[in-house]
Amino acid sequence: LVLSIVLLVACAPVPQLTPSPAPPPTSLPPDYAPLFETVSCSTAGFADSLRGSGYNLECGYLVVPEDRSQPEGNQVRMPVVVFRTPSSDPKPDPVIYLAGGGGFDLMSLLPFYMQFFGDDMLRDRDLVFYNQRGAPQGDPALQCPGYGALLYQLAQDNGLSDQDRLDQKVAFLRDCRDNLVERSIDLGMYNSTTNGADADDLRIALGYEQANYYGTSYGTNLGLALLRDRPEGVRSIILDSVQPPQVASNSERAPNAYLAFGRLFEACAADAYCSETYPDLEPTFYQVIDDLNANPATTTAPGFTVSYDGGVFSEAIYSMLVTARAGSAPRAIYRAAAGDLRDIESYIPDILNAVPPSNFDVLSEGVFYSIACREEVPLDSYENAVALAADLPPALADHYLFLFAYWQFTLCESWGIEPGDPVVNEPVTSDVPALIFAGHFDPITPPEWGRLAAETLRNSYFYEFPDHGHGVMDSDRCAVEIGLQFLDDPTAEPDSSCLDGLSGPEFE
Repeated sequence: LVLSIVLLVACAPVPQLTPSPAPPPTSLPPDYAPLFETVSCSTAGFADSLRGSGYNLECGYLVVPEDRSQPEGNQVRMPVVVFRTPSSDPKPDPVIYLAGGGGFDLMSLLPFYMQFFGDDMLRDRDLVFYNQRGAPQGDPALQCPGYGALLYQLAQDNGLSDQDRLDQKVAFLRDCRDNLVERSIDLGMYNSTTNGADADDLRIALGYEQANYYGTSYGTNLGLALLRDRPEGVRSIILDSVQPPQVASNSERAPNAYLAFGRLFEACAADAYCSETYPDLEPTFYQVIDDLNANPATTTAPGFTVSYDGGVFSEAIYSMLVTARAGSAPRAIYRAAAGDLRDIESYIPDILNAVPPSNFDVLSEGVFYSIACREEVPLDSYENAVALAADLPPALADHYLFLFAYWQFTLCESWGIEPGDPVVNEPVTSDVPALIFAGHFDPITPPEWGRLAAETLRNSYFYEFPDHGHGVMDSDRCAVEIGLQFLDDPTAEPDSSCLDGLSGPEFE
């Protein structure tokens, strides 16, 4: 979901590590085989949104050991929906979707994905969706019930300091973590290495000799783990909005946000209409942040009146860049600067997503934070985050440092999980054909990260979309056309001439 390009001084990636000469052993115990447990799509709750859709569906659960070194121990069950191609001459290799987020409930959004690119992919090959281990609707599901409600309560104008709010969130999630452990769930087994093995086991259990994989956001990190550990079953891979394993996601959150905002200001200045209508966009943006930090405003969320300051306002604009609505952002900034705050949600609906995030009903926090605390935080330090944000505007730096870096490091101190093998933070080197997409304004996974991943993917093609944010192929027709060509022949460079007709945002 996002976008970025102007002041490269802010985008200092963590120094590259030398690719390891060989991946860790991934051989399976001789008595272990993944299982696809078929269930009726008409009764499977995870397929409710697809009833009456007319697709030829097969539903079931992928069943694998929680810990592959102990195949007789705890098992995990992941919901799966296979869309069978209507072609009379189907290709033997399906597309398997790797969801972002880490613990995200992909089943809840299947109609959206099918509406945009599903029918195209189904023309001559099967399309497979599944929820990763620990996600909602699987068994076990590592959710923390009540966390979203807590976030809304903390967002109210209740006199709590930011530190008070953080302490309550950490305490809540620590209790959830303890509950998961009491259920005999091994949180160390919910990580990108096991997720990659699951993705390959899904292919095996469904009977495909090879598969094409499409990953977005965290799904690209998972896809790179798959290339590292089990490349034999991968015919090709599409990486959309790349999170390579060697970057320090938390420390770079503030610089990446600054880059994305800078790209917005630069694009507006280069556009005749925008530069005339919103001539001082950058100073106006930062003035709104300062004004709201001095005098927070309120808006209405479901059942609550919540307060927001300049940091939350910047998150709302950030969210507009994520969702490819950079063209609406200058107008929103100027309206806020003019004091039009009483109905801010009418022109910046993202404000309600920023007040707190609204996606916690489709995310398993136990998975999300287990991955972060095992793979991302050990690579990084809060001191590194502070150093990378040293030259940014203080109001912006302080907010994103606290929101992402300080918060994540504090939580992980009490998560009680061992760091992963160092190989999980090294660049992935592979000869498997790879197609890489990036959105110019993406503040979450900027184009620089896609180029960084491409450096060690020897048969890769990289494309940056000038008007997009985070997640390109699920919202851009040109990306779909390039993706379909790549799937037809991953060894040939796609015709990308449709990019020639794309320009920057159309400003309101």
